Amino acid sequence: MPTQFHAEQLDSPTHRFDYTNPSITNSNVGKGLGRNGPFDSSTSRDFTDATFTIVYPASWRSDAEGFQDALINGHSSYYPNGFRSFFRMDSVSVANTIELDDTDLDTYVDAVDDIQAADDDLAIVFMSNEMRSRGYRSPYWAVKALLTQAGIPTQMVLVDKLRRHSPHHVPLKYLIVNVVSQIYAKLGGTPWVIHRPQSPVDLVIGVGKSEYRAGRVGGTTRTLGFAAAYQSNGAFLWFDSTQATRSYDSFNDQLTERIVEAAETYAQQENAPGHIVVHSYKRIGPAERDAQERLEDEFDSLDVTLAHLNDSHDFRIYDDRHKTGLSQRGLWIRTGGNKGFVMTGGRRNFRPGSPVPIELEVEGSLEIEEVAQGIYDLCSVYWKDQFGSNMPITIKYAEDIADIIENAQKVNDDGMSKINIGRMVSPRLRDIPWFL
Repeated sequence: MPTQFHAEQLDSPTHRFDYTNPSITNSNVGKGLGRNGPFDSSTSRDFTDATFTIVYPASWRSDAEGFQDALINGHSSYYPNGFRSFFRMDSVSVANTIELDDTDLDTYVDAVDDIQAADDDLAIVFMSNEMRSRGYRSPYWAVKALLTQAGIPTQMVLVDKLRRHSPHHVPLKYLIVNVVSQIYAKLGGTPWVIHRPQSPVDLVIGVGKSEYRAGRVGGTTRTLGFAAAYQSNGAFLWFDSTQATRSYDSFNDQLTERIVEAAETYAQQENAPGHIVVHSYKRIGPAERDAQERLEDEFDSLDVTLAHLNDSHDFRIYDDRHKTGLSQRGLWIRTGGNKGFVMTGGRRNFRPGSPVPIELEVEGSLEIEEVAQGIYDLCSVYWKDQFGSNMPITIKYAEDIADIIENAQKVNDDGMSKINIGRMVSPRLRDIPWFL
């Protein structure tokens, strides 16, 4: 006899665009930013001016100039008056332009010194999909790693998306809001958050790890762990990583410290947290459980809930009443006391849907429905895409970070000894989402 489960509909997330006024919300990110500016524009931001360096091969000059004009002056009704107006800045400019004579790895690596010398707030670097996929000779991953190590945030622009006849083409009026939101976040800004005033959670910590082999053949596998901290509304707080190690015990000890330090930093800068949720796309292990125990001992009345989010399973959710066959988004199906499925994919507007739910298992005192709601909320504050993601940012960004580290290691194995994989992220970038 088939087993039946009851499905509940979680609350749909709403985007918020003003720190001081909770009523400034919009279901459409582009419209919300255009009408109200970013979430933090009503606060005393550390920056209101920004300068950029743009880097591109000379043969792509027309692509770069067209993009620069759209960035600074605006493009269509989606982004009408440019970066300064859109994000309520005082001054924004392209201060330096670096033209390259080739698209090979060595040419781009040589340009890193020039980018550093320019000393602008962010580098916009033009690449192609083919350059991104060159493996050991990829300038994309080399430049990303070297500039991250140097403390310079980067925005990679794939030229294929700008070219009308490319199979990867995306009309600029749709692309531009996603790109400028990433740039604004890397300057230290908060483009938008989720409006969920009744959330009991103060802090969400996403943890992940990257396993890579030092050397192409016969090298020893090293593990590097990392933790990224977010407010429950999706606002990014900070990032830190462990040293790469071959020791399982050393890895767990270091990851425990990163989780504990994230909570302690939050307590110093905000308030003592009352509830923390730790998201992991790997199985919950000793690092997370040790951090849970230490934090609940250290802070009075603190509850730490551990959540394992898994999308590598055989379960699928369909709706045979709909023409797509996909179910509605935001379904919550409880399968046991501390287990269930969250449908963060399902039917979506403007983006591909998915029948794959997130399999959720929790350890802690927070109601599992609250954890599920938080997971669904965090899918809508993915600053790389105004239409959100099929995964919450705690997991999606963890996968992106692992991807950057593992690809940078490939380039490093080919003689790029200047990349320090074990400590690739400069302390200057730890409080911005450099990985976007």
